[in-house]
Amino acid sequence: MGSKVFISYSRSNLSFVKTLDAQLIEQGIEAWVDWRDIPPGVNWRQTLYDGLTASDVVLIFLSPAYIESENCRIECYLARYYGKRVIPIMVQDCRDMLPIYEETKGLEDVVFVNYAQYQLFGFPVDDDFLLNLIVEVVEDEPRAWYTSDALHYISYSSPDALFAGRVAADLTKANIDVFFTPLSSPTAIPWRESMARAMMRAKALIVCISPTAAQSSWVRREVLFAYTRHLPIYPIVTEVTASSQQLMQDMNAALAQSYEMRLLADVNWLYPNPTYEHLRDNLIAVLTSPTGDTE
Repeated sequence: MGSKVFISYSRSNLSFVKTLDAQLIEQGIEAWVDWRDIPPGVNWRQTLYDGLTASDVVLIFLSPAYIESENCRIECYLARYYGKRVIPIMVQDCRDMLPIYEETKGLEDVVFVNYAQYQLFGFPVDDDFLLNLIVEVVEDEPRAWYTSDALHYISYSSPDALFAGRVAADLTKANIDVFFTPLSSPTAIPWRESMARAMMRAKALIVCISPTAAQSSWVRREVLFAYTRHLPIYPIVTEVTASSQQLMQDMNAALAQSYEMRLLADVNWLYPNPTYEHLRDNLIAVLTSPTGDTE
């Protein structure tokens, strides 16, 4: 039997919710929702709460109107305290409002289904991708990397997301297991938790190097974590950075200011010279080599 799904939303977002509900039905998922499941003549509030508490998964359609509605926040509170699998679906950006109310506090640290910006960790996504995220959680499908014994973690800063995504796709085609946050982080759990779990399973760290990456506190921490685990670290310079002498100078200056990034000084780097394909082929060769030698 499939999971029982409940929809929690604000009337201000009714049109969007109905569209997504129809898409879920096409995927074989018919959620409990008030317009369909509260018959005339009953206590609507008790019926709604009964539907929520009987569910396994709660889809929370976040927007400023949702956060400002006490009724919506109560539904969010009940879903979380009953231990339901909560899927936060961002319809309109309200991330800054989440910590204001006790009922929604903490959701800002969870991986969203982001219809407000159509991106995950800087990586652009489309409707089909986001719908699949929801279906995946409803059907409780574990990510493949949970069981990988040869995981390669890709570290990057948000402006380099497209480059990092291209690398992740090419390594996957070469049958190399990767953790690339936008495509690998499970929806509806704290993103820091999934990234830490992946880092603990990783056998190597691939760092996409650019001026912004050199200044990123998160990238720096991932480099340090890999260093303390004695993992092989493979710095790869982004195409945009390698094409500009000024950006290379900016990157080197930023690297010199960071203790963690200075740890990369003794590591052989890979460059997209003369082309990205050259970098890709060299990286695949390194990762599949018994020694992992870049020379």
